[in-house]
Amino acid sequence: MAPIIVTTVKDVLGRERPVTRTYGDGSVDCPFCTYAIVVPNLTCGNPWCVAHPSMPVARAQETVDAAAREAEAGLRRMRDAHAARECQLADHAARKRVERADLDEAAKRGACTRCLGHYHATGAGKKFTRHLHRPCPRNN
Repeated sequence: MAPIIVTTVKDVLGRERPVTRTYGDGSVDCPFCTYAIVVPNLTCGNPWCVAHPSMPVARAQETVDAAAREAEAGLRRMRDAHAARECQLADHAARKRVERADLDEAAKRGACTRCLGHYHATGAGKKFTRHLHRPCPRNN
């Protein structure tokens, strides 16, 4: 007797999914929960699966809705993280442009670039310092 070939599985809500994994004896993995579906009964044996025949329709709908909400929340978190990263990169690029412009200005004025870098690093703003007859105190 040839094994029965299962190609799709229906859940209690009427949704149908194709089987993606089969075995030599004709058994398959449930496309809803990956639980083994053995050939003689052809239904998912997992009592928590929406394809199990005794799963109440209301409970199955709640499960599907909760999974959809979780998937949407995951997408929203990914979009938020991506937007935050884009803002960080734009902010970093803007800071680098300001620092480059300030270094060019310091070179033009003959000011100390170490002191300018120190003021940028501490967040104290920009200060163009010229050490006329003494070395920079930050050369240490």
